[in-house]
Amino acid sequence: MYLSDMHFHLDGYPNHRQIYNQINECKQYTLCVTNSPEIYEACLSTYKETQFVRFAMGMHPLEKMTEGAIDKFQRFAKKARYIGEVGLDFSKTSATIQERQKSVFSSCLSLAGEGKIFSIHSLRAEKQVYEILKFQNRANKYIMHWYCGDIDTLVKLAALGCYFSINIKQLTSNQDIVRAIPRERILIESDAPIGSNLGKKYVPKDLSVLYDRISCFLKIDAVNQVNNNMRLLLGKGD
Repeated sequence: MYLSDMHFHLDGYPNHRQIYNQINECKQYTLCVTNSPEIYEACLSTYKETQFVRFAMGMHPLEKMTEGAIDKFQRFAKKARYIGEVGLDFSKTSATIQERQKSVFSSCLSLAGEGKIFSIHSLRAEKQVYEILKFQNRANKYIMHWYCGDIDTLVKLAALGCYFSINIKQLTSNQDIVRAIPRERILIESDAPIGSNLGKKYVPKDLSVLYDRISCFLKIDAVNQVNNNMRLLLGKGD
């Protein structure tokens, strides 16, 4: 069985070529999310997708959102299986920008087409994300990245079929949330290099530490559980 990391920023590493090679050597299924169409394009022009490295077409809510970026997103998203990260972030924005974010997020969801897997950012906007997702295409699948909202909204998102990618920081900052996630909806992420918290710079071989700690915290076999969940998430053809 392979380990999987469903939210990883390869472009966040200065030595990204070395990290790319390590992921493949470790045979870890890794979803490399991006924050803009330009970063996604650069990643695909630099690296070949492999059995273990996949890239997601992103439009981070705090990135500058131009009409040109939306056009480029649409062009790439039609061919991409993975979309992310996209979503809402109301932590540092005015009400005006919040409305713009909701418009762009809705566009990202509709422009991507069917059969896509989304990694979704929802900081301080979890309820708004739910209100948008509940009207979306059920032919797509949605992963809530680093969810830290209320449990009632978590339950509603789970009822929509959403998955939740959890990381090591949540074992201290969001314990009740982690415990509330249905086991069949748990995925694991490092959110490296920014989100990992192992007391040193995260490298791909550290992913097993995340699995061990999450297994201990939840008293489950995280490797087996996440592998089962990944099979349901990916379905056929991946």
